[in-house]
Amino acid sequence: MEQHRELRQAATKAFQESLDQLQETLEAEETNRQTTRATATNQPAKPVKPPQKASAGFDMKSFEQAVADIDQFFERQQSRSTDA
Repeated sequence: MEQHRELRQAATKAFQESLDQLQETLEAEETNRQTTRATATNQPAKPVKPPQKASAGFDMKSFEQAVADIDQFFERQQSRSTDA
């Protein structure tokens, strides 16, 4: 009986030490995460590139033609739905 009690006590002690080690590891990881977050928020933002200007090949006539094509497409769609 005495041997079983000693084994249980040793197992309990080893288990408690493992729990303590796990707790220390988790606390260290949480501290690292908090430090990383604090460092990340203190870093300057990356510069934003200004929007690119329209390409030299763009002209008003092409734009108007595209709008006309879109209008024509919608008119065809509308006439098909009213015919059905």
